Amino acid sequence: MEKINAIVTSPVGLYAASATKLVEAVKIYESQISITYEGKTLNMKSIMGVLSLGIPEKAKVQITIEGQDEQAARDDIIGLLEQLEIGQEIR
Repeated sequence: MEKINAIVTSPVGLYAASATKLVEAVKIYESQISITYEGKTLNMKSIMGVLSLGIPEKAKVQITIEGQDEQAARDDIIGLLEQLEIGQEIR
């Protein structure tokens, strides 16, 4: 199991276009990928689920990845958060 603790840096939070790109990118992985915000955990492969969390700027989220390709998924998600300028890993 891999976990990513991140902070949302986008001024509009994790909404619409950026969330769609992130969700579409994680769908290629066989691993189960979930996102947790304020005690709610949802499937990160569901755009409706991610959007329903209403994640604002400066929110802390945890992404959990479990499965055979979890390391590759983790690396790509961290890169996507930074590339799409929507978040960064908290180390």
